[in-house]
Amino acid sequence: MQHGQQPGQHMTNNRTINIKQSPDERRKVLTERNKEIRPEHNVRAARDFRDERNKFRPVHKEFVRSSPEIQHRVFEHNHFEPETYYARRSVFYETYQFHTPFWAFSLQPRYGLWDTPALAFILAHIADEQYALWYYNHRFDPDVIVWRQDMDRLAADNADLSAQLAIMDNQMNVLQARSVPVDNSYVPPEMKDVALTEEVAAPQQPQSSPAMPQQYQEPQQQQPPQQGNSTEEMQRRLEQMQEQIDRLQQQNQNTQQP
Repeated sequence: MQHGQQPGQHMTNNRTINIKQSPDERRKVLTERNKEIRPEHNVRAARDFRDERNKFRPVHKEFVRSSPEIQHRVFEHNHFEPETYYARRSVFYETYQFHTPFWAFSLQPRYGLWDTPALAFILAHIADEQYALWYYNHRFDPDVIVWRQDMDRLAADNADLSAQLAIMDNQMNVLQARSVPVDNSYVPPEMKDVALTEEVAAPQQPQSSPAMPQQYQEPQQQQPPQQGNSTEEMQRRLEQMQEQIDRLQQQNQNTQQP
């Protein structure tokens, strides 16, 4: 299984969903399954994720740039849980019984903020409005434009893919006719951060040794921050500067007093 069936065998019963069910019903099943996630599931799912990632074409920097403005808006309007990103990703695809289609592996593994298997899932479920809204809200993002160009190229020799893209375009026309406001912070509610690529959704996870969720980790002795190479060091410097400013202001007030 391509999206980590092994974790699913340990943490859930064989419950599946599809877009014929109501969004509330689907969300309830996913929520219940996510509650069963354990630390070892996340580690195992991360390993499966990287096995899958190796099947894609090598990353080219031209295709992995991302807009800081859009990323900021996405994170400002959505709550994410990077500690269990991999396990929840496996649960999501297992519950839908979705496998990354073979044609996707001829693409880059990610496009800016977005994970390529997630884009393949969105396209396969584009008749569901929450997924149509993803393309509607992001179709003018630079990386999504590149993704669509690659999809059009593949669709030239793939009738099924061409039909899916036609449905997506028809959905865009429907949403435009309804004058739906564009929101480039939008992420399909069901996918949460699963739609995001690992580098964005779980950037603190090292490639060689995926970390367990923080609440399950052994407390570690804090290491002193490296000079000029950590957020803590920068914060310490800012605090020192602020203290100096406060002292100078106080001295200035004292000299002005009679």
